Amino acid sequence: MKPNKISPDGEGEVNAEPPPDIICPYEVTPDDLNDMNEKKDFEKFLALGGLEGIAQKLHTSLHEGLSTTATGDASIATHTEVFGPNRFPEALPKSFFSLVWDNLQDPVNLILCFAATVSTILGVAIPEERKKADWIEGVAIWVALLLVISVSAGNDYQKDKQFRKLNAEKDNIFVKVIRDGQATLVLNHEVVVGDIYILDTGDKVVADGIVLDSQGLVIDEAALTGESDPIKKFCIVEGPEDGWVRSGTQVSEGSGKLLIIAVGELSEWGKTMLLVGEAGDDETPLQEKLTVVASTVGKVGFGVAICCFIALLIKWCVINHGFPVKQINDNGPVQFFLFAVTIIVVAVPEGLPLAVTISLAYSMKKMMKDNNFVRVLSACETMGG
Repeated sequence: MKPNKISPDGEGEVNAEPPPDIICPYEVTPDDLNDMNEKKDFEKFLALGGLEGIAQKLHTSLHEGLSTTATGDASIATHTEVFGPNRFPEALPKSFFSLVWDNLQDPVNLILCFAATVSTILGVAIPEERKKADWIEGVAIWVALLLVISVSAGNDYQKDKQFRKLNAEKDNIFVKVIRDGQATLVLNHEVVVGDIYILDTGDKVVADGIVLDSQGLVIDEAALTGESDPIKKFCIVEGPEDGWVRSGTQVSEGSGKLLIIAVGELSEWGKTMLLVGEAGDDETPLQEKLTVVASTVGKVGFGVAICCFIALLIKWCVINHGFPVKQINDNGPVQFFLFAVTIIVVAVPEGLPLAVTISLAYSMKKMMKDNNFVRVLSACETMGG
């Protein structure tokens, strides 16, 4: 079973169910365990035979754990294939050109693109404007726009690569499980359904499980549920006490053992990561303000340009006692249109995105000197760089 991927914009596969082409060789299916775990269903827990019954159905032992030498259905490889690996959904990395496209969607940049295109075309197409080299203004806007987008996309791409490398190392931790009757250290990614997971004070829980032994085990679930008070966990053999432990939580006190029943995408933490990936990113306060500025400037500039064009056109028609078509390029409607375009181009603050990008890049460099890595350039303004 391969882990699902989440696209950077929040779209992509979000199905946490096992692939339909894998036939479950066990008496308990991933759906059964998932349904019981999600609802903390004590009645279903009893229906599956309790801890002993679930362990037997998973071809594991509550005392010996899984066997590293077993083959067939009892092997660790088969458990991984059927119930999935203990890896959480990962966002697909964005390419440089994808980041360039994202930066180009900024409202200010879109207005600059329009202004630069119109200014360049009119400066080249009309002979009078071409003689005065008015196309240079359009080219200058293109250069500023290209610089802004390149700096923003380049910074975001570089920092994303650095964060992925750091996260890959940070996410690799060793945990204790019982295999072949002995406590063994394995990487958290190697934990599978059916493992007997040993917890001690300070450990981070890396998979969902049911408590089979509690020595004053207390779990801090704030990271997952927001519950501020740590919760004491009990073995649920004798009754429906709270013996369900979730991945992403932490051991505050005591120690204990779990029978792992959900890993990776089927765990509660994995499902939470899928929802986080679907949520996408919100605009920062500065981006929201720039969007308002761009919208206001565009509307006001466009409105003033139309008013000037109409006023000049009416005056021209009155002076010429009508609309002489042969004189439209002789200080007539063509020139009035150029005036209107000039007003729109001048109204757009082409230096604003560049100034914002340079200031945020400077903040990022200062924060890096303090050993604070920032993945997204626009995050600097919310972090107070």
